[in-house]
Amino acid sequence: MEEKDIFLETRGLGFIIYSDFAVKKIKRGENYLAAHYWNPSDVAKEVNAGELIGVCTGAPGVYRLSIREGIPCDELWENSILRRRLSIKVIGGTVYFRDLYELMDWDERCDESQTIKIEDGYYTMLLMGNMPNDGSFGENQVIYLYIYKNDTFCEPQYKGVPDFTQCRKREELSNF
Repeated sequence: MEEKDIFLETRGLGFIIYSDFAVKKIKRGENYLAAHYWNPSDVAKEVNAGELIGVCTGAPGVYRLSIREGIPCDELWENSILRRRLSIKVIGGTVYFRDLYELMDWDERCDESQTIKIEDGYYTMLLMGNMPNDGSFGENQVIYLYIYKNDTFCEPQYKGVPDFTQCRKREELSNF
């Protein structure tokens, strides 16, 4: 897997993560957000299936997604107040990171700077970070995203949209 930092500008409430197969159903120009991805239970179905994964950031801005392979060191994990565990099915060798609002007028074309190359399979993604120093989400916020491969799909149990702005109960890293 290639490790990189992606600077992702969002115009609204969050971003999406997916691989090629997950968006084949969306037609160019379609407002998929309004028709199929606005209701939290619809989002949860796709997130829990590891397909089109929405992450709520709560605010527009430029986010630095620091994407790394493996499991984070204990120090980073313990010092991160905000955490989410997600799973993704990768089919097609590429994972995309895009503004959620791109689902309002879909175009499958995506700048390569917003992608990573990764072998097909099942992956766990650990998202970590902290509240920015100025107290507001968005501008130049760092989200650490660690990805590691699994033999089987680990289905999350979200009932709505994964919300990165909400503190998560501290868990032991060994639970992942």
